[in-house]
Amino acid sequence: MTSQVSTGVFTAFVQGQRGAPVDFIDTFVYPDRNRTEFGKKKSRVVQTNVGDSGWKFDAQRDMLAAQTSEEVALFKRYIRANLDNVLRGLWRSPDAQLEYLGKAELSPRQWSDRVALTYGDGLRVELFFDAQTHLPTLTKYFEGAESGAPGAVLETRYFFFLDYGGVKSPRTVDLYRDNVQTARVVYDSVIFNSAVDARVFEKPATSKDLK
Repeated sequence: MTSQVSTGVFTAFVQGQRGAPVDFIDTFVYPDRNRTEFGKKKSRVVQTNVGDSGWKFDAQRDMLAAQTSEEVALFKRYIRANLDNVLRGLWRSPDAQLEYLGKAELSPRQWSDRVALTYGDGLRVELFFDAQTHLPTLTKYFEGAESGAPGAVLETRYFFFLDYGGVKSPRTVDLYRDNVQTARVVYDSVIFNSAVDARVFEKPATSKDLK
């Protein structure tokens, strides 16, 4: 798997309350190049990361700027916990330890096999797989675990796997922070291994040059 280009609808939740749905386009070249666009025209927001750098654009404020060091750090942690990155190679990292933790009942009579991947700096990602289909049902990690202060628990829950060009991928993904839902992602289309022009990740000189 080299890339994933997806479209769909993103809905944020604030204190458990659903916000307005927003269309998105997400372009991910594994392992660490990502560009996500939300909305259109005056409401357009773009977030782009490449390795140790990133930039952002907010059309409403006409703001084009580099991401802060904290925003880049959050993305770098995310790609180490990203399901696709973990399954397609990060579990083999020299500093990582993989262990099977047994079965867990996530809902009544719905059992999942639980696996943990712990990196050398303390970041620990737990993955749950349906005991019958072997498809992922949930991943979670502790925010800030590398610093020795685990912080909030971030969970990603996967539902309704569909076949996209021979690859099964969830249609609906729910995000949680300390058991409170923060967002829902519903995919309309998912294309794997498509050619992606590297220029889409480059920061434009001005907001007018943004395409």
